[in-house]
Amino acid sequence: MCRLGFACRVLGEPGFPKMRTCILKNASTEHLIKLMENNLLYLERMIEYCAKNQIYLVRIGSDMIPFASHPEKAFNWQEIFRSRLKFIGNFIRKTGIRVSMHPGQYTVLNALNEAIVEQSIREITWHAHFLDALKVDSTSKVVLHIGGIYKDKPQAMERFVKHFQYLEDGVKARIVLENDEKNYTIKDVLTLSSQVHVPVVFDVLHHQINPPKDQKFSDVDWICKARKTWNFTTAGRQKIHYSQQKLGGKTGAHSDTIDVDSFKTFYETIKHLDLDIMLEVKDKNLSVLNCRTVL
Repeated sequence: MCRLGFACRVLGEPGFPKMRTCILKNASTEHLIKLMENNLLYLERMIEYCAKNQIYLVRIGSDMIPFASHPEKAFNWQEIFRSRLKFIGNFIRKTGIRVSMHPGQYTVLNALNEAIVEQSIREITWHAHFLDALKVDSTSKVVLHIGGIYKDKPQAMERFVKHFQYLEDGVKARIVLENDEKNYTIKDVLTLSSQVHVPVVFDVLHHQINPPKDQKFSDVDWICKARKTWNFTTAGRQKIHYSQQKLGGKTGAHSDTIDVDSFKTFYETIKHLDLDIMLEVKDKNLSVLNCRTVL
């Protein structure tokens, strides 16, 4: 049976703690330590919520450690919070919940600008190191988009492969690639996957907006093609992203909630594949509960 999950925030729970961040000028080491302490409490409570509600898939927010990849704001969070991270990681493993992370839009590994590439490597690396610090296994992934086209997609793809090799081996082992709504189709991403040897996450909404020009296959066909990139022993269950277009929103904007009838229609086509399905939706866990009830 497929499992449903949500990203980063728990909604609708009275008294639930809040994630905290700050602006750069206020990011002293002392303040960042306090923020991380608060955010780790949030993570613990989010895992508790998921366990209580039998939700076995959740994304950890990139703001868990504000400015974690900033070269001037680094602090030894692994050592300071070693016991706390170990405790939360043990809790995650005990509950059987699969966690992931997803660096933001400014992480562009195939950029032309060397400084952007270096910053992107730092950003990807701290995400992978955070999962390492929790001591969760290799099924907990860091989801990555390919980046820009820069007027020459073949060269941009070659540059991605080249820059990917700059990552530490342990970081590479955490990476999965995802198609996007503007630049890189699922076909492009599968091509790159065959060169860097990491799994592919199929994003349903991105594919609807940006399919390959020679589109010949259904969503299920592409999901099955992506499935071949997953080693279930080392990478875990195949994972996909599901979202719906926000009515009246800009192209690619996620809906406020999941239309459960549309989701049920989609689910009937893929339920035999035993997927992990990340719902990317504004009301987070509430849509997971609604969809699961309908199913």
